[in-house]
Amino acid sequence: MKLQDIMIRDVVQAKPDENVGEAAKRMQQRGVGCLVVTAAGAVKGIITDRDLLDCLAEFQILRAAQCRRT
Repeated sequence: MKLQDIMIRDVVQAKPDENVGEAAKRMQQRGVGCLVVTAAGAVKGIITDRDLLDCLAEFQILRAAQCRRT
């Protein structure tokens, strides 16, 4: 079996300047675990559900640190 036999052809895209919340919402709405980031018709990268979880975890750590300082 080849990748072309199992790959998803309807790729969900995002723009590099989108915020994390918009990307997460689109992934949820479309039921996908990643978005292909494109600009001017070229692939610039990929964002995955794992990337979003890492971002959320980092945000929570920073938020907790700020709360401890006040």
